[in-house]
Amino acid sequence: MTVVVVVVVVVVVLVVVVVVVLVVVVVVVLVVVVVVVLVVVVCAGVLDDVQTFYNINNKEASLLSTAFIISYMLLSPIFGYLGDRCNRTVIMSCGIISWSVITFASSFVDRQVHWFCLTTYIGGGLVL
Repeated sequence: MTVVVVVVVVVVVLVVVVVVVLVVVVVVVLVVVVVVVLVVVVCAGVLDDVQTFYNINNKEASLLSTAFIISYMLLSPIFGYLGDRCNRTVIMSCGIISWSVITFASSFVDRQVHWFCLTTYIGGGLVL
C-alpha cells in the first residue's frame, strides 16, 4: 500500500512541475511577443517622419526598424542578466547617459550608414 502512495505522490509532483514549467514558458513567450509588438508600434509611429526627413525609401526604413528591433532583442537578455547581478543604479545611469549621448549624436549625422549604426546603438541603449 505504501509503495502505491509513493508512486502516486511522485506522479502528482511530476505533473505539477511540468504544468508550472509550461505556464512559465507561455508567460515568457507572451511577454516577448508583447515587447516586440510595442517596439514595432513605436517604430511605425515615427517611421514616416524619419523617411521624410532623411529622404529614404521603404527598404531603407524597414532596415532601420529591423536593426533597432534586433539590437533590442539581442541585448535584452544580456542587460537583464547584468541587472540581476550588478548595482542597478549604476546600470540605469550608464543606460540613460549612453542613450542620451547616442540620441544626441544621431541628430548630427548626415550619412545614412552612420545613422543606421546609431539607430542600432539606440536600441541597445533603450535596453539598458
